[in-house]
Amino acid sequence: MGLGIAGIQITVKKDDALFVTCGGYQRAEDRISFNPNENEWIFSITKTSTAALVMKLNEKGLIDLDETINNYLPAGISGKITGSDVISVRMLMNHTSGIVTLTELPEFIERQFTDPLHQPNLEQKLAMIFNKPLNFAPGSDFSYSNSNYLLLHLLLQNIVDDERIFAYRALRYARFDKTELPGFEQDDYALYSAANQRTLENIFEEYNLLYHIITYLGCKQ
Repeated sequence: MGLGIAGIQITVKKDDALFVTCGGYQRAEDRISFNPNENEWIFSITKTSTAALVMKLNEKGLIDLDETINNYLPAGISGKITGSDVISVRMLMNHTSGIVTLTELPEFIERQFTDPLHQPNLEQKLAMIFNKPLNFAPGSDFSYSNSNYLLLHLLLQNIVDDERIFAYRALRYARFDKTELPGFEQDDYALYSAANQRTLENIFEEYNLLYHIITYLGCKQ
C-alpha cells in the first residue's frame, strides 16, 4: 500500500448506521484481499477501554488513582516491579511511571522476528519487565510504555476478582439467602458490607458492571 501496511479496515458507527470498508491484503505474500470481519491485531485500541474501566471503578470508590500500585497488584507481581511503592495508578494511565516498555526490550523484539506467530503470554511478558530499572523517577517525565497498560490489566483483574465475590455475597444476602458458605461469617459480612442496607437494584448495577469487566478481561487473555 506504499506505507508498509499490508491491509487496513475502517469502521464508522453513528446512531443506527454502520459503515465498514477495507483495503489492501490480509496476507501480502498471497495477495489475498482484506475482507470485512477478518481477524487482525487490535494493538493499543484496548488501552482506551482499559482506562475507561479504571475510571468506572474509580467512580465506584474501588480504585484511588493516586494510590500506589503495590496496594492493588498481587504481592508476587508488585514486589518485582521496580518502584511499585511509589508509582500510582494515575502514572500508569498517563505514562509517567518510568517503567520500561516491554515492546522495546531485546528479548521481546527477538521473539517477534524469530517466532512472530506465537506471541508471549501474560506471564512471559511480565517476566520481561520484572526488576528492570526505571527510565526516570516516577512522575518526573513522560514515556509511552505498553507495560503500563499490561499492569493496569492485571490491576483490574485483581480488584474485580475480589469485588465479584463481594457483590455476589451481597446479592445473596439481599435475597435473604441464608445458605452457609464455607469460611464465611454471614453476620460479620452484613455488618462489614452493609449488604442489608442496599437495594437489589444497587447490587445488580454493581454486579452487571463487574460482569462486563470480567468479560472484557477474558477476551484479552
